[in-house]
Amino acid sequence: MDKSPIKWNRHRIVHLRTEVFEVRQPEFARMLGTSVTVISRWENERVVPSPMAVRLLDLLEERGKKREGFGSQQ
Repeated sequence: MDKSPIKWNRHRIVHLRTEVFEVRQPEFARMLGTSVTVISRWENERVVPSPMAVRLLDLLEERGKKREGFGSQQ
């Protein structure tokens, strides 16, 4: 069993959704190709994201950083 620390905790997920992308759970679920129920479970720490979901969250985070960087150069 993997004992590595959880990379994506509830605070980081909520921050990505609400502060970086400024979307509600349904939009965030569509971005990740999952359900609102799954997003809610992550945000309430009932389950942790799967390895595939972690990779998608990483990619979204990178996209958000590029998006934020673009906006600050105007």
